[in-house]
Amino acid sequence: MLGRNLAWAHIPKPAFDMAQWKQQDYAASARWEREQAYQAYRQGERAEAQPEKQSLWRQAGDWFKKNIVQPVQQVVGTMVNALKPPQKTGSYKLAVPAKHEPPWQQWWKGVKTFVQEKVIAPVQKAWNEYVYQPIIQPVIRWWKEDVPGWMKETALSLIPIVGDGWGLIRQGINWVQ
Repeated sequence: MLGRNLAWAHIPKPAFDMAQWKQQDYAASARWEREQAYQAYRQGERAEAQPEKQSLWRQAGDWFKKNIVQPVQQVVGTMVNALKPPQKTGSYKLAVPAKHEPPWQQWWKGVKTFVQEKVIAPVQKAWNEYVYQPIIQPVIRWWKEDVPGWMKETALSLIPIVGDGWGLIRQGINWVQ
């Protein structure tokens, strides 16, 4: 056992030291980076920071907050303020009775406005843009202008037969028998 350990002690060190080479390579690359940064600074070239791209979840969250959460907070604030009694200034004898709507009317107007602006209007816009104009409108135009009258009458007469979707199949089976 002792003889083996001594045998390893007499092996010469390798001519190439990997650790020293890695350290020198790292130092050289760090020196090169410092020189490049200094050159850029001397020439007045400053790298502009690129705007950070947001993830789709972040964009969706921002949209939801802007278009849903904030308006709801505004409506709720309006409703809370509407439920508070109006404050009168000055002498009670000199005060002109204010013509205020009941709180429920103020609340209802706020809810209607919110629903109209944040729900109905965007849905109508999306419906018109993505369904009605590209799909339904051309089909209606085709139906009115290009389909012959006899074909329209035949197609419309099939509606009661088709019914649940199986009516046409049942009619075909009855016709074959």
